Amino acid sequence: MDEELAQAPNRVSVAARRYRELFGWHTHAVGNAVVATLDAALGAVVVPATVVLDVCSRLERCGEPCPTLVTADPMHAWLVLANTVDHEPWVDLPLGVRVLPMSTRLLLPPSTVDGREVRWVREPRADKRWLPAVGAVLCAARTELG
Repeated sequence: MDEELAQAPNRVSVAARRYRELFGWHTHAVGNAVVATLDAALGAVVVPATVVLDVCSRLERCGEPCPTLVTADPMHAWLVLANTVDHEPWVDLPLGVRVLPMSTRLLLPPSTVDGREVRWVREPRADKRWLPAVGAVLCAARTELG
């Protein structure tokens, strides 16, 4: 995020506060983790690692940001953060794609779990504070997955 975060002894608390202040996400620090609770403004779509960068490139060509992270779990899921305001029951999702339900607790960087770090692949940007709609992420994933 920036130098203050990198040098802070309480970098998890600083990161949680920054996510709240800059993006309005519901975050808090718990031990070595920044925990975000998914809601209408902050959602997440699991996208296969094989196409996630292409999905992001497609969204970015349309002027959309594409904050993407890799989880610290052994599966290393790739998640594209999205706005779920257009939330509807998602059916016929492409293979390997899934929309995480609201109220899911998600770890954000710089969280660590068992020595493994949650990391940004594409960081959220202060100059583009919005998130792409879930529908846009799903459309890009369908296109990339054929």
